[in-house]
Amino acid sequence: MRRIAIGVCALLLVLIGIYLGGPFYSLWRLVQAARAHDVKVVAQMVDFPAVRASLKPQLSAALQAQLERQKPKPTNLLEQIGAAIAPVFVGNAVDSVITPDGVAIMLRTARAPTPTSALVKATPTPEEAGVGDPKLVDMGYNGVLFDWPHKRFFDFDLDQFHASVISRSHPEYRVNLILLRHGVLDWKVEGLDIPALSSGA
Repeated sequence: MRRIAIGVCALLLVLIGIYLGGPFYSLWRLVQAARAHDVKVVAQMVDFPAVRASLKPQLSAALQAQLERQKPKPTNLLEQIGAAIAPVFVGNAVDSVITPDGVAIMLRTARAPTPTSALVKATPTPEEAGVGDPKLVDMGYNGVLFDWPHKRFFDFDLDQFHASVISRSHPEYRVNLILLRHGVLDWKVEGLDIPALSSGA
């Protein structure tokens, strides 16, 4: 009887470990696929409509900031119209940039497309086309240990997981990923956050 109880407890611990370790394994598999240029695996593990929606406002805002830095303020109606619709073109062009290969490049290099690269089809640089050196950091389930106003302890969302990918050779490059659980063990990237876009780097 004691052996059965120990066996059941051991099995439960294994199942809990598999359940909680799912996103860690999914992230490792995703990064390895990106390094190996396996776009088929990347395509399976990324929700592209959701990722595009998360990146469009970031790229549009970054492009607007870049245009304001590079050009003087528009002086005539035509220039004003051009400045106003430029972010709209980025929003539409993101659809052609955020592809399985595009996401794989971001994971290999920990860099997002530059705001203006969303307007043109650029040839990947040698760094983008190479193996890359991504490193996973800051991985963990979304939640708080203690939320004072609401007096909540260990309020974790076990269906949402956050992680970051940085470049070993360029630690300033970082891409933040948001994964959501699909079913019991399946995880998909639902959003990307690029700190460099908001900082103007």
